[in-house]
Amino acid sequence: MQEKTKLKLGQCLEELIQTRPLDRITISNISDACSVNRQTFYYHFRNIDDMLVWYLGKVIFQEDDVITIDTWPRHILDILNNINAHKNLVYQAFHSKSRDVIEAYVHRHIGQPISLITKDIAKDKKISTEDIEFISYFFTSAFCGVLTGWIDSNMINDKDKLYHHIVFLTNGSIKATVQKYSL
Repeated sequence: MQEKTKLKLGQCLEELIQTRPLDRITISNISDACSVNRQTFYYHFRNIDDMLVWYLGKVIFQEDDVITIDTWPRHILDILNNINAHKNLVYQAFHSKSRDVIEAYVHRHIGQPISLITKDIAKDKKISTEDIEFISYFFTSAFCGVLTGWIDSNMINDKDKLYHHIVFLTNGSIKATVQKYSL
């Protein structure tokens, strides 16, 4: 039941964004649109940023099974498809005062699988933990930078073309980078 209410609040926010900028939407606006009182909102979320991060996590970064080097391309495609399906919400979030919070969340979400993939590739190599962390950070930052640039452009570039560029550039690059560091 709690999950259903949280989803309803997120969906109401997404509907409100169709008619006004995110920065002009209040908790009262969301509560009224959902026909719940403000306390219901506060029962589930601390503030709009908290709700926005949770909702984006649900609709954009749906939890997968364990992400591996083999499933990574499918994960990227899912993220791009989900962003495209919620284009206005994502664009508004990235062009609001919540941007820093959203970018930090995206960086963490993308960074976790990249870190796991990097550690898995490096497990039989002589490479320091510090180098593994740097490689993960580098590829996470590259992916997030490309993703943010695409969102900032209002996603005018073709999503499928972007997907192919990302997969082409990351396929084997993490392995090759780990290999270079382990020499």
